[in-house]
Amino acid sequence: MTRLAVALALVAVLLASGAGSLQAAQGGCSGLLAFASNRSEDALPQIYRIGLDGRRTDVSRSIGSASAPAPSPDGSKVAFWSSLDGLVVADADGKNQRPLAALAGAGFSSGDIVWAPDSRRLAVNGYGISRVSSPPLVLVYDAQTGVGTDVFPGTDPHWSPDGTLVEYASTSANNDPDVLVARPDGTERRQIAHGRFVAWSPDGTRILGFNGSDSWVAPAGGGATVAIPAFEAQAWTPDSSRLIGLNLIVSPSGDQTLETVAADGSDSRVVAAGVRGPRLSPDGRRVVFVRQSDRHVVVTDLDGHIVRDFGTWDPGADYLHLQFRPSWSPDGTKILYWSGGKVVVADGDSGTLDTLAGGAKEIVGYGPVWSADGSSVFDDITDATGNTDIYVARPDGTGVHAVFADRVPEGGPAWSPDGRRLAFIRYGSSPSLVVTDLAGHARVLTTLPPVRSLPHGLFSPLDGPPAWSPEGKTIAVASSKGVRLVDVRSGIARPWRAPVGEGLPVAVAWSRQGAIATTDAFDDSYIWIVRKRSTWKVWVNDFYDQNYGDVTGLASNLTWSPDGTKLAFLRYGAEVGTGSFAWVFDSIRIIDKNTRKTRSSPIALSGFSWSPDGRHFIVGGFDTEIFAVGGKRVARLRGLRAFGPSWRPQCNHASVN
Repeated sequence: MTRLAVALALVAVLLASGAGSLQAAQGGCSGLLAFASNRSEDALPQIYRIGLDGRRTDVSRSIGSASAPAPSPDGSKVAFWSSLDGLVVADADGKNQRPLAALAGAGFSSGDIVWAPDSRRLAVNGYGISRVSSPPLVLVYDAQTGVGTDVFPGTDPHWSPDGTLVEYASTSANNDPDVLVARPDGTERRQIAHGRFVAWSPDGTRILGFNGSDSWVAPAGGGATVAIPAFEAQAWTPDSSRLIGLNLIVSPSGDQTLETVAADGSDSRVVAAGVRGPRLSPDGRRVVFVRQSDRHVVVTDLDGHIVRDFGTWDPGADYLHLQFRPSWSPDGTKILYWSGGKVVVADGDSGTLDTLAGGAKEIVGYGPVWSADGSSVFDDITDATGNTDIYVARPDGTGVHAVFADRVPEGGPAWSPDGRRLAFIRYGSSPSLVVTDLAGHARVLTTLPPVRSLPHGLFSPLDGPPAWSPEGKTIAVASSKGVRLVDVRSGIARPWRAPVGEGLPVAVAWSRQGAIATTDAFDDSYIWIVRKRSTWKVWVNDFYDQNYGDVTGLASNLTWSPDGTKLAFLRYGAEVGTGSFAWVFDSIRIIDKNTRKTRSSPIALSGFSWSPDGRHFIVGGFDTEIFAVGGKRVARLRGLRAFGPSWRPQCNHASVN
């Protein structure tokens, strides 16, 4: 049977299983999907084009979570990364979205998307796929056709101003970073200097770099470099004659001085002392920065005279450690930057500040960018109201119907063994465990201890759904005071006394045979599986990630197969760095209860559950997907926007594994 036939057969089965009405579904055999969702807001990051009047156009709609928007120089297109489709190019208004296919033997690495000056090509980071290594590659694509045209070893590409050359980075035999240039097809490669690339000169004849302590200027065609000691250059002036940057000789007060120097390192001129994140205006006459003494955003001329003071810059929560990264509008009249969770535009002429996005109801990306004509900006925005409700839908994604909705977020719906009821967590200041039937007749079973603070968003992999006992009389739920067992009839909750390690549980699962599995979020994370007469634990191994290196393995989303013989969980990690925080999803891991062996299914998305026959996983997100347990995607339910989906159990629980 062909792949297409298999996919069509599965969809046909799904359609058949979900064809009944909600009234017929009461029998427990329709295979409905239950999930949490925010159907009226964007619960995943989406790319928006935001006009200076605040009006928005959703650029990345129906393509999953997206980030890092990169508008083309001519303003006609925008490229971005999608969690589902990889690298995507669309018209600037979001129309004609087209995923770019990875080149044979290569994969994408997230990072900057760099357009050629003619807007016809773009270059991104990639890596080679082989059994023994994953060398970094530069991938070049035709933006119109979506076809990869060239590939060569290296990383972090930057086009020359005329588009005839690409600067890129490589690593020498002694692990020193090197700056190289080549034709876009990878030919005529030559080494320029050691260190890190900073910028092409506007006339395209020289390259500016930095080696950690000194800046240097080198001819693009090769030749001797000019060293500028104790100077961290930031940019060229438009006429390619001077550089602006920080003098690295720290003053007694601890401040660094902003200076300009000639391209040969001579004629040093002081602009200001004690600055952060300086950016030169397009005309080269002014510079914006944060003044370290009071954290004000100020604009000065190159003689240091203050032109504008826009007030305090807010770097956000301490864990972010964000840098000030402003950008000038193409005409040099306005300045765009992130401050305190908001996208701010400062008008250099009037001195006014306008907030375009962000605040209490939405989360915005850290790097907003201007459109080519300066009439709008691009950024990724996520709904932050958290007002998720509980929905059901047929397995083909149709028949979406809310069964519980209010002004407080809910999540983690779990079907009862007979498929007649749903248990879920109602969040808010006083979390509670709720049970409802499909007609919306709901009751609160018990209140729960307040959940731990999760500053990185509502939909984190630490949210674990409740778990029903095999006979449907008790519900286990993880809380900040341990696992609690709640009697469904009386609502009485009692603590579960079984050993579960030292940390607080973040997920719990209950098999048809009565085995309870739980895990915590400690660095040395274990999954504990407790049966009537035995208890054993499985260590969650660390793993390697292409972007983050070695990652400490954690577990969440514990889910027993319908026949109770296998326990699946998501292996993930949390990476914190300077100016960044990221959930790193690795794979779904499957533990065989009988052999106690663990195997991997190469699916790396949070929020999943088994199908009633045990052959597939349903994985939530903007475009909900169905995978075979082995990892092959067999169906996509576009736009369902399902978080923490669970698949209703069917009447026949016979094992098919």
